[in-house]
Amino acid sequence: MEDIKRFVTSKDLLIFLFFLLITSFLWLLEALRKNYETVIQIPISYVNVPNDYLITNELPQKTRITITGRGTSLLSHRYGKRFDPLKVDVGKFMKRNRELFYTKELIEPLKKQIKDGIQIERIYPDTIRIKLSKQAEKKVPVKLNAKVELFQQYCFCDSLQISPQDVIAYGPTEILDSLEFAETDSIILTNVKDTLRTTILLKNVPNVTFSNKEIDLSICTEPFTEKDIIAPISIINLPNNRNLRIFPSTATIHCQVGISSYDRIDASSFSIEVNYNETALDNDSKLPIHIKKSPQEAFNIKIKPSSTDYIIEEK
Repeated sequence: MEDIKRFVTSKDLLIFLFFLLITSFLWLLEALRKNYETVIQIPISYVNVPNDYLITNELPQKTRITITGRGTSLLSHRYGKRFDPLKVDVGKFMKRNRELFYTKELIEPLKKQIKDGIQIERIYPDTIRIKLSKQAEKKVPVKLNAKVELFQQYCFCDSLQISPQDVIAYGPTEILDSLEFAETDSIILTNVKDTLRTTILLKNVPNVTFSNKEIDLSICTEPFTEKDIIAPISIINLPNNRNLRIFPSTATIHCQVGISSYDRIDASSFSIEVNYNETALDNDSKLPIHIKKSPQEAFNIKIKPSSTDYIIEEK
């Protein structure tokens, strides 16, 4: 035990470790001079797809290439080098009038990216099936998929505005025939006030492209207030040989409106009525008051009273 302790604390250990390091380094150099085989992955990009055609099948995004060479060269290719994507020229491929692309055609451009002395043994996959379909086009409306929650005491000045309201869809005829709209991604907006503008992406539809990838959404809001309006009650379906007297002959319309519409909304903006056909034979019931017309800017509308007393008289 004492001998081991003396060895660990002596210079002999440092000398031993030094020679061990030198020996390991020389062994590594010798090993890297030998030929080895390894596999590298290189991305593939598909270029020059004609605008009126669409690739309809899933394509490999990488190719696996088996290479051989000295260990020093392979090590840098396996771990240190970044390869540019190998390009498949789809436009050129189409002129051959076939579905299979042979990846051996990628070997020559690949050689420009690897060192001399490295051999390309195999490439996988050896073929790529490229299915192309001539694109049709169809104009479809945009469907907004949004939930908007307003800030307290705020209302909309106008309906939600989207631009564009229609887009052109490009894709195979069999898909476009059943495509009714282009739907946006789902979005939730909370505590909205004043004016808000944002963009929303359109949902992806497999094998379909749209003329726009996103749409603009504009939301206009304003504070609202309450308003009471006294309006006359009209009578409908009154027979020629009868008179109908109602009490009261006017009603108070209570509503909420945006401040920009407050002065524009008056009694002429509403039409309220009672229907003679709803009268009871014994003259004891009340007639309900109905809202026939109301402005778009008014909401949460209530009528007081909600019904009237009436008397039917013979002419």
